[in-house]
Amino acid sequence: MKVQTHEHTLVINHILYFTPEQRAAIVRDRTPTQVAGVSVPVWFCQGKSNEPGHEVFCQYTVTNEPQDMMLSALPTGYRINLPQPKPEVPGADPDAAHAHDPKKLGDPKDGGMGWLIFKQFQTIKQQDRNLQILHYVELRDWEYFWDSVKKDSIVETEPSAC
Repeated sequence: MKVQTHEHTLVINHILYFTPEQRAAIVRDRTPTQVAGVSVPVWFCQGKSNEPGHEVFCQYTVTNEPQDMMLSALPTGYRINLPQPKPEVPGADPDAAHAHDPKKLGDPKDGGMGWLIFKQFQTIKQQDRNLQILHYVELRDWEYFWDSVKKDSIVETEPSAC
């Protein structure tokens, strides 16, 4: 008799903060950048979860290669390639093609917003089981972090990617 396997889902929220120089290097020069960041993994299976998730601080390598690449785990953390703009489709929402444009991570004076939020979904097979992984990625300017920890801050401190 074959044992039925249930799908498991792993949701990981990744939060990274960059200096203006790091953001410029990634956006303008496509220079890979390494930063420390936090991931918060939460498992879901059969209506149950291991919430609250525990923060895991790790090393991130962030790239801006002109191709779509899946977010991948490394021995010390993760490798994230910024999402690339999609070609505009006739009749489709013109903003949809640029919804996740890496230029949004740039400075406002350069047409950016200083932040970029996106998600990535993948399914992998592990030990005869389907494992679904949903990554929420939040990239922000370092100033956003500093504003959030000030005593009288009114900055939203909950992850906004979820």
